[in-house]
Amino acid sequence: MKLKLGRKIEVDLYGVISRSEPSLDEIAQSTSELLDGIDDIDRISDMLVEEITELRQHLRKKLAAERRKGARIDASIGIGRVEVDYARDTGPVLALEYVREDLRVHRTEFMVQSTTEIDEAFEDIREELLWHSAQLTELESIGAVGQVHPLLVHAIRQRDLPLEATLRSIYQNDDQSQSIHLENDANIVVYWKAGALTGTFRVGDDVRFQECRIRLGAGRKSVPASATGREIAEVVNLADPLPQGVRIKAVRKGYDEGQELVVEATPIPFDAQGKLIT
Repeated sequence: MKLKLGRKIEVDLYGVISRSEPSLDEIAQSTSELLDGIDDIDRISDMLVEEITELRQHLRKKLAAERRKGARIDASIGIGRVEVDYARDTGPVLALEYVREDLRVHRTEFMVQSTTEIDEAFEDIREELLWHSAQLTELESIGAVGQVHPLLVHAIRQRDLPLEATLRSIYQNDDQSQSIHLENDANIVVYWKAGALTGTFRVGDDVRFQECRIRLGAGRKSVPASATGREIAEVVNLADPLPQGVRIKAVRKGYDEGQELVVEATPIPFDAQGKLIT
């Protein structure tokens, strides 16, 4: 049931009936609880309207200030859906929609009670928000929606998966982490880090990649520290050569055996259809 409190503030009040075919007594009980919830909202409606009006005025100024800095963000304050059991505890809800680490817009909601809490909410996300907003704006200028690590592109092609369709499917899925299940230890786990799509997967016998590190098994030839700065393809020889443009940033000892090579590379932009932009 939608309740209009005034000044375009609405409450969507609802109750829950546990069974798909409730008895008349259960329907009567649910109706009674809904009426109680309406009474609870009515008793605090004037206070809610006053609080939300004040918070909205502050939010408008805050939002305008953040956007002038380049932030890709939208925000609103209202009440939204309220279950009857919690009607008496209803309060203002701040909804934020902003660019996150995957350079896609996500929504989050939480209750606020003061302008200070609004300021704190913006402060908590500001640094990363401005960075990711700038990344997305730059990518959009060349027709891109995201960017992908070159080694993930290599892994997708290595497994004879359709590159454009795979990137498009990953981008269209809102999950931050996704799995591509294949046979013979060829699985790929993909996730977003620092505004780029990367992952965890095997790239060769006893050679695995994770986020920004290549892990060499104990049976492989050791890589000297002097290899820092060199192309990984020149140092790690595989039957299916690794791509150019991925350089060794640091050489470390592995957590158990073998070695760990920290690598760096420029992510490759891609558009909404999964086509690489080079």
